[in-house]
Amino acid sequence: MNASSTRILTLATLAALAALLVAPAAGAQRSVVVTPHSVQVHTLPTTPHYTITPLGSDATAIGPHGEVPFLQGTQSYLFTPSVPNGAQGSVAPLGTLGGTTSVAHGVNASGQVAGFATLSNGHYRAFVYTGGQMFDIGTLSGDFSSATGLNDAGQLVGFSYGTSGEEHGFVWTPTLPNGTVGTMIDVGTLGGEYSEALGINSQGVVVGYAYTPQGAFHAYRFAAGLMTDLGTLGGSYSRANAINATGMIVGQAYLPGNGAAHACLWNGGTAQDLGSLHGPYSEALAIDTSGQHIVGKANVPGGQFLTDHAVLWTQGTLHDINDLIPKNSGWVLSSAEGINDAGQIVGQGELNGETRGFLLTP
Repeated sequence: MNASSTRILTLATLAALAALLVAPAAGAQRSVVVTPHSVQVHTLPTTPHYTITPLGSDATAIGPHGEVPFLQGTQSYLFTPSVPNGAQGSVAPLGTLGGTTSVAHGVNASGQVAGFATLSNGHYRAFVYTGGQMFDIGTLSGDFSSATGLNDAGQLVGFSYGTSGEEHGFVWTPTLPNGTVGTMIDVGTLGGEYSEALGINSQGVVVGYAYTPQGAFHAYRFAAGLMTDLGTLGGSYSRANAINATGMIVGQAYLPGNGAAHACLWNGGTAQDLGSLHGPYSEALAIDTSGQHIVGKANVPGGQFLTDHAVLWTQGTLHDINDLIPKNSGWVLSSAEGINDAGQIVGQGELNGETRGFLLTP
């Protein structure tokens, strides 16, 4: 998930890049595999792969057992499946910290939820929700913080105002595993003024983006107190959104000239371009434990402007998820924001023109 910074540049107004396409057999859907030298087209079976559960206006994360925090109106709720990884279940409100707003961004195996909520004075604070109660975890300095994710030990990451008054990423570690009292540390920057922490794995390794002295932002990996610049795909900018238990990192990086930004996989010190559909922009937002399944979004032509579609990378093959749901369902899935090891996917789209969150269950 991931909370997106308003400083992140987008390419939604750029013209679509030409794509190399081969017509699939009649009745088959099309998917694209990107290699360093070519674009290959594979066919997918015509049978829909997923059932769809509508959840509020945005489903932002998913736990290993299928728990899903989602936004409805100005507050977040938690969907808990009737059976593990089921498509039906119950819904409970998360509440706030005394204000009117709460937005959840992550959920772990214990059912803890992380995000931000307003106090009675309107200030935003990062929270951890556990045992039916929401707890304020404080700030680095000042009166603002927001949590963007957490791991199974209950460590939270996010961003807050640092001692310099600028927005910095943080890691919050509970005194006891999955506790509600802990310590928050500043992850720093890459020499610039700002940073955000967007993901954390079970080993406590943190990823996000940070600004450089030149005013660009780069994806980073933070471990044992050290921030490492992950670089780009030849452009000036990148960001890391998620990291799995084996240390594989996904996000987005700009290409030479900064005219396009593609989903990127960092693995073993190497940045891999995951390609795009039919436009200049794609972004990877989440990855499963195996590293074989990655979800996010990518541009497709949509009238005068480009529009986003939810996408799935499976063992290097890029699929438009809209090709994997029942036809004439009324859904257009625009962003896939989370995936678990059962293959369930959550995100946001439109149902008959109305913005909705979704849960896809294979």
